[in-house]
Amino acid sequence: MGREVTIVGGGIAGLALAATLDPRRFDVSLLEGQPGRHASGSALGMWPAARKALRRIGVAEMLDDAAPPTPAVGSLYDSAGRELVAAPGPDLQLVERGRLMAALRAAVPDSVALETREVVDAAALPGTSWSAPTACAVGCAVSSPPTP
Repeated sequence: MGREVTIVGGGIAGLALAATLDPRRFDVSLLEGQPGRHASGSALGMWPAARKALRRIGVAEMLDDAAPPTPAVGSLYDSAGRELVAAPGPDLQLVERGRLMAALRAAVPDSVALETREVVDAAALPGTSWSAPTACAVGCAVSSPPTP
């Protein structure tokens, strides 16, 4: 039996964490109060570091046919429309939120226990002896203290 981890929130951060944790080392539970609410929304700009992280968990390939990354060069113009300088532009790839959520859901191992449940107080979860309110803001609670 691995170390128990309870993830509070099945949004992008919670699903990414659940997909990343090694099931041989961790017994993972994912709690989400409103599973359907994340299906709609806007597109997200994925920076190169985010695309690299998604590649590491095997999700980027599922999104490859989304919009291509934006051009890496842009220009700055004066009020008359003359180009003053060419500058690096953002290397973003737009990905629809629902599509990203579906890809992350598909990457979550079958061993992860999924539960539809609202969590009001992470400290009240069984076995919780440590929690970080800042960390919970991005979708997680740890069921035991971190080792120094």
